[in-house]
Amino acid sequence: MIDVELGPIRPPSEHQSLLLRLTRGCSWNRCFFCGLYKRMRFSVRSTEEVIGDIKKYAAYYGERASFFKSCFLQDGDAFNIPAKDFRLE
Repeated sequence: MIDVELGPIRPPSEHQSLLLRLTRGCSWNRCFFCGLYKRMRFSVRSTEEVIGDIKKYAAYYGERASFFKSCFLQDGDAFNIPAKDFRLE
């Protein structure tokens, strides 16, 4: 098993996506229909943590990575991260 941090769900539409957790929880967290993140405080993972997970994925999957059709950015609000902080080099 690969040792990367994953969020609590994989949407069915993302069954062939690599999961990459950028945040923990949801920054809004007030939707009446969703109780998934109610007990979780929103936080942004550090660039170092995310790059570490990418490196682990690369080492684990290698040539088999072509199975993935896309990359799903987890958690509830991954696009809440400012664009300047989202740049992974």
